[in-house]
Amino acid sequence: MKDKADNTIILTKGSADTLYVQIPYNTVHIQRIRQVTGRRWETDTKRWIIPYSDASLQEFTKHFDALDVEISPELWVESDILRKWKLSGEQTQWKRDQLQQALKLRGYSRKTIKAYCNQIERFVASLPQINNGISASHVQTYCLSLLERGVSHSSVNQTISAI
Repeated sequence: MKDKADNTIILTKGSADTLYVQIPYNTVHIQRIRQVTGRRWETDTKRWIIPYSDASLQEFTKHFDALDVEISPELWVESDILRKWKLSGEQTQWKRDQLQQALKLRGYSRKTIKAYCNQIERFVASLPQINNGISASHVQTYCLSLLERGVSHSSVNQTISAI
């Protein structure tokens, strides 16, 4: 099993209008960074450069998991977008860890635990920012949207079990 540090994406400030993104080689991460408008690869330093703008940051945060990214202290202080994104990801991770432990104690397989956790993350990502918790109507609305997209009833039932 690879160490988490081996997979960490590092985001640092380059200049007033650029950010440096160091990504360990991973085809999924490469596909994601290529979706950020204005990105370019710097061969000499083996890092990506993206524009330091709200639009680029929002694109970047849409494509990457906050838990996979380490943000430099300077950016942490400067960027509300990055700080809020990183904090929201850490809150999700805490809940994910807790769920993984509970499912493991119940004897679920590693693949089932992964599937349940991923489904719950998709559900949580579909919600607006909620301060009062998740209600039954949130779950129903999400499940109905899955059915409308053609997801099978069996998959929706698994989603309900996971949530």
